[in-house]
Order: sequence, then C-alpha cells, then structure tokens
Amino acid sequence: MYAGPFLLMAFAGALIGVTYTRWGPRGLYVLTPGAVLVVGGAVFLLTWQDGWPAFGRWFADSSALALFSGWPVLAAAALAVVSFGIVGRTPA
Repeated sequence: MYAGPFLLMAFAGALIGVTYTRWGPRGLYVLTPGAVLVVGGAVFLLTWQDGWPAFGRWFADSSALALFSGWPVLAAAALAVVSFGIVGRTPA
C-alpha cells in the first residue's frame, strides 16, 4: 500500500535530478517557483470557487487504496513521462 507514495517521491526526485542535469541551477530556479505557482493557483481556485467542502467530501469518501495507491501512482506516471522526456534530450 505504501509503494504508491514512495514511487511518487522517487519520480519527483528523478524529475528534480533530470532538471538539474539538463539545465543546471537555472532549471531549478524555474521549476521551484513554477511548482509553487501551480499549487498556489489550485489552492486559489478552490478557495475562490468555495470548493473546499466538496474536496473534503471527495477525500473522505475515497478509499484508502485509492488515496495510497491509485492517485500517487497516476501522479508518478505523469512525472515519469516528463522525466523520461527530458532525459532523452540531456547531453551525454
């Protein structure tokens, strides 16, 4: 059950490493504020649309299997696709 979150963190680390390898510190200077803006934008939209109660209900109604395995594995797959797309363009 805990393999999903570990897989997600592994591919998040891979994305950070590949970004640093490809673009150096400048890549991380763009990746970090970009991630903060994406998460902040999602929080802003949920707050603006008063979506927190619906999000809370969805979270509470989801099964533990979906929360610990399903969604993290989907996010890890997305990070893996991005990471492998970047590593394909990284100079040797």
